[in-house]
Amino acid sequence: MKKLLALLMALVFVFSFTACKSKDSEETTVAATTNAPAPKTPEEASKAASNFFIRLNAKSLLELMGANMSALSAEEEFSIMVLDALLSNSQYEILNTAKKDDNTFDVTVKLSAPDANKALEILEASASAFDEENPDVTPQESVKILKDLINKSFSDPSVDKTTAEQVVTVKYVDGKWNVDTSEKFLADLEKIFFSAFSTGVIL
Repeated sequence: MKKLLALLMALVFVFSFTACKSKDSEETTVAATTNAPAPKTPEEASKAASNFFIRLNAKSLLELMGANMSALSAEEEFSIMVLDALLSNSQYEILNTAKKDDNTFDVTVKLSAPDANKALEILEASASAFDEENPDVTPQESVKILKDLINKSFSDPSVDKTTAEQVVTVKYVDGKWNVDTSEKFLADLEKIFFSAFSTGVIL
């Protein structure tokens, strides 16, 4: 299993440097909960920004960054397990919502994500211990066990949270909230969610 983990971390490391491609400014639609007429309120804008982060998972984030998510290999699926564990154990707090015009707002969000370095240290230790105690585990069993170990590592109480603030521009157009997923916005998310993997833990 340790060899699998080494490959897993290598793939996450590669994702952190290759997933974010140069893109034109885009907007990601967040389903609106109301069709109330303009102007919209800061509370509605805050909820739209919050929903964007709540619904964010590994595949949707990597797709936003331009990664090819079709026909994933088993190794790539493992790397997505790690990123999903990171995202599912992250918290999001709305700090401020500033109005730009009747339907456009800048929402400042505090992101708290698990310290990936610490989580990966726990993962390495857990996988090594399991390897020693269960040398005859099958590949099929390894997948399930590895996923469980990843989730436990990122939710471990000893793993501190790293925090950062992110400004999200949301705009209400044609009955729906749109989140500005420009190149700068995605680059900021990359720094928050991917930078901890670049230290080469387990490699």
